[in-house]
Amino acid sequence: MIDLTVRPEILERAVQRARERDIVVPTFAQMRDPSLIPDEVRKGLIEVGLWDIDPLNLFRITWHNEPVDHGGQYGDVNHIELPPELTGVDARIVMLVGKWFPTGAHKVGAAFGCLAPRLVTGQFDPTPSGRYGPRPATTAAAARTTPRCSPAHRSRSCPRG
Repeated sequence: MIDLTVRPEILERAVQRARERDIVVPTFAQMRDPSLIPDEVRKGLIEVGLWDIDPLNLFRITWHNEPVDHGGQYGDVNHIELPPELTGVDARIVMLVGKWFPTGAHKVGAAFGCLAPRLVTGQFDPTPSGRYGPRPATTAAAARTTPRCSPAHRSRSCPRG
């Protein structure tokens, strides 16, 4: 279950950071149905490439992106239907195409889907002083358990001898 506990002081820092960087976070409803996206955002996207690092590309985390590299808007779901002549079966086989997501990968949507609830509840602090991101102890623990040498480069300092 998603923890929706609100941390007001961190939420305020997140909101301030978004204002400083001119970042507007789309709603899940807008991602599902791009017709709900404000005209101002749509107009801004005309000047933005699909793979540009631009906050407006958050509004392109949808299966409905127009299949163009620059200035695209929205349309039908990007998919390919494989014909029975190719598959040998009578069933419809439909493949979704993730190429037209920002970064060219649909997994950006899954990552954003996990981050968004934490942003809007103040459970993630995007500021440089943020303490609610990945914990350094976790990274340090992983580093201690990961061998630092390969069998081809063993030396006296290698934990595996």
